[in-house]
Amino acid sequence: MAHLGFYLCLFGLLLSGYSMWVSCMSMGYGWLGSRMGSVSHALHRSSYRAMWVSCASVVSASLILWILLWQRDYSVEYIFKNSSDDLPLFYTITAFWSSLEGSHLFWSLILALIGTIAISTVPRSLKPYAPYLHMFISGVMVWMYLLLVSYSDPFRIELPPPPHGMGMNALLQNPYMAIHPPLLFLGYTSLVVPYAYGMAALCHGAFLPLWSVMMRRWTLVAWIFLTLGLFLGGRWAYVELGWGGYWAWDPVENSSFIPWLLTTALIHGCVIQSKTRKLSKINILLSILAFFFSFFGTFLTRSGIVVSVHSFAQSSIGKVYVVFLAVLFGLSMWIFLLRNHRLSVVSGTREIRWRLSRELMMVGGMFVLVVLAAVVSLGTLYPIISEMIGGVKVNVQAPYFNTFAPWFGGALATLMAFGALLRYHQSSIFMRWTSRCVCIGAAVICAWIFSWVSDVFASSAFRFSVQFIGSSLVFFTALCLCVDVRDRFLMFMSRFRATDEAPQSSVVCLFVWFKKNISYVGGVVAHLGFLVALLGFLGNYSGVEKVMSLQSRQPVSFMNYSFEYLGMDEVRQDNATLMKAVVMVRDHRRTPAQLVDVLGPARSSYPTSQELLHEVDVLSGVWHDLYLVLADHDQDAVSIKLYYNPLVKLVWLSMFLLVFGGVLSLFQRVSGSVKSV
Repeated sequence: MAHLGFYLCLFGLLLSGYSMWVSCMSMGYGWLGSRMGSVSHALHRSSYRAMWVSCASVVSASLILWILLWQRDYSVEYIFKNSSDDLPLFYTITAFWSSLEGSHLFWSLILALIGTIAISTVPRSLKPYAPYLHMFISGVMVWMYLLLVSYSDPFRIELPPPPHGMGMNALLQNPYMAIHPPLLFLGYTSLVVPYAYGMAALCHGAFLPLWSVMMRRWTLVAWIFLTLGLFLGGRWAYVELGWGGYWAWDPVENSSFIPWLLTTALIHGCVIQSKTRKLSKINILLSILAFFFSFFGTFLTRSGIVVSVHSFAQSSIGKVYVVFLAVLFGLSMWIFLLRNHRLSVVSGTREIRWRLSRELMMVGGMFVLVVLAAVVSLGTLYPIISEMIGGVKVNVQAPYFNTFAPWFGGALATLMAFGALLRYHQSSIFMRWTSRCVCIGAAVICAWIFSWVSDVFASSAFRFSVQFIGSSLVFFTALCLCVDVRDRFLMFMSRFRATDEAPQSSVVCLFVWFKKNISYVGGVVAHLGFLVALLGFLGNYSGVEKVMSLQSRQPVSFMNYSFEYLGMDEVRQDNATLMKAVVMVRDHRRTPAQLVDVLGPARSSYPTSQELLHEVDVLSGVWHDLYLVLADHDQDAVSIKLYYNPLVKLVWLSMFLLVFGGVLSLFQRVSGSVKSV
């Protein structure tokens, strides 16, 4: 079965290469004129079928690897290194993508599925792009298949087979880590579609109707998966690593964050293009950069060129990845520089001048996102740059990024507020001075109440000022967005009720308005999610860390809570053995002091590893988390590291708002977009 899996990957490589070559041939025949049109069409159909069969081959190879994992066939080297007899069934399934070879096969599987869906859903008006889409998507698939049969073969056999496996990395045996990589892979692979559409427009020499619609739709799909992947990765770091946080500006975290920033900028660029018919070439550049950095992150993760807690699998694949990245970026930019001046826009478009308007604020937001991506890239690559120049690898730590991040967050919130106050193509602010003053006053009051209930007053003077000013800005922006929604709805309701045949019910008006503006509502929800995330990030400024020595049955007070150590328990959980400290927590803000919960921070050990890992326990409240880590223990006393983390729940809430807003934004009214391409 392992041999069959390898030859299926090899077959997929040959078919993808055939599809790419035949797509090039079909374009050549198409340029010869209408007489060769039938030949071009036949070649195109052949390329289409080859991609489908190639997809079927990688699906079959993936099923074979899953079967071998389930059978625990240790004659396959990948299974020997990433599975064991004691591994639970759930993690046996997720071992598919737990290391280099399997993750490349899983990435190839998703790429084949998404690429096949993309070429099967090309609108009729974009059919001239189809050969180019086939060529670029199948070209990327050739690269992934080539890795599968060379540097990252998941079906490599080791004989005689070992009797037992080495087991999965214990840090990966977590539900969040089981879900986080597939979501990131879905985001990365979805970026190949806007990249292919951008390159197709360059090669074809014109923007056809529905081009911006398909660019925006596929970019949104990638953005939704990247958002889920980033947040769930942060949640894994929060509950698994035992350091009290969820984002450390780790190089591999940054490598996933950079494509998210560029994808966010591309979404806004597509919206501006649909409104003004501007930024089309910039959108193509952004699609190239976003797709490039999606592979660049894999290079950082797998090459071992940077030190990261997330780099679970390293190999000699780094050099060949550098070659691929150079070819990808160089070829894409060469095509762009060679062809961008030939791009033509749909006739009949009027010239639009830039002015102080909503689209200008969105351009400012795009600029901030791209600059932030450049700052993060510089900090991430600085160890490589310093080693190349000075021979010494200098790692850039979190303080560098934390110095810039608040300013970028504040700039985005400010531009968002002004964008909500303005209209497209109009320089005047629609909100009256009285309404603006009311919003400012309400924002300050909300920030003051928010600071009080979230214990921000316990911070130092500088941190409190940062939090208070930041939260005031966030609340003002949120109020501006709400006022914009209200005014749009009232304007629609007045027009809707003016028609004689329309019913007068406000509920009907709201339903019709929501149906006609569902994409706009999705954007508002996503922006509110971003603001909620900013409030959660601001809470990090007032976090408190303390190491407590707890004697048996002797309570210790901290931050209006008391902690009492009751003893140690040995617990068996799946294939792990946990030494768990039983700690009773009481809340002294209530009279009498009330028992809140019994927490159990622990240290875990696995049969295949001698390392003891942290198993944290978190008491999660509305305004803060009590985060307990077991540092040391015996039967009479324990050492507990306690983190008091305000507003963390807002970070996880923002994920749902962002993703829900992105899903709503997918339902764009195509008719309006066709007119504005």
